[in-house]
Amino acid sequence: MKELTSREIQVLKKSWKDMAPRLHEMTACFYNNLYSIDRALVPSFSDQLAMYKQADKALYSIGFLIASLENLLIANAGIRKIFSEYGATHKKIKLSDSSKVIKAFILAAKSTLRDEWSNETSICWYRLFTILLELLNNRMTYTRPEHLRI
Repeated sequence: MKELTSREIQVLKKSWKDMAPRLHEMTACFYNNLYSIDRALVPSFSDQLAMYKQADKALYSIGFLIASLENLLIANAGIRKIFSEYGATHKKIKLSDSSKVIKAFILAAKSTLRDEWSNETSICWYRLFTILLELLNNRMTYTRPEHLRI
């Protein structure tokens, strides 16, 4: 799979800027979508506070990913570290059905951003998560862009 284009990076950064202030709303929508798609993928939360903590983790994780778009090697290493800090293991990630998780995220983002969402935005987020999953699963070798090589 090819790298993200400069246009895709621009769209992702713009949509993240619009999405980040509404992340608690989006997280609730994400879990509602995921519950509708596959209840087994939804962790059980004992209270509403747990949902807000999850949104804060998502804010940090996705924010880091967006800040690292120009160098997916850094993003890959950082996301692995973030997952390990949250107690997620590679085995747990592989057991989940990633296409369902991506679909739930995209539907939540679309619902949250409403008029600011477009087909292009949806495709860019899908491509980003697909590339990230391939990197996390070591199915893709990523070469550093020429302008970032030392």
